[in-house]
Amino acid sequence: MTKNANRIVSSILILANFYFVPLSIRIMKNGGGPMGYGLLLLPILFTINFLIISACRAYYPKYQTSIELLVFNSIGLIWTLFWFFFFATA
Repeated sequence: MTKNANRIVSSILILANFYFVPLSIRIMKNGGGPMGYGLLLLPILFTINFLIISACRAYYPKYQTSIELLVFNSIGLIWTLFWFFFFATA
């Protein structure tokens, strides 16, 4: 049960980063836009981008049944989905 939940949460986190990683790159490339306000989003986007590391760890056999990793990735998924909904509706 924990093994499957870890894989599902991690897969969603990895898929969500297909949206957030290019967004981070675009903001850094443009210098934050005309007034530089886009740079204020980078700390939020970097936290989401760094969740890829913990999501990939969930696929290693040693960590597949880790409840701590599942909780961490679940909290990260809630954070990611909140910001995804915010960016999608703004």
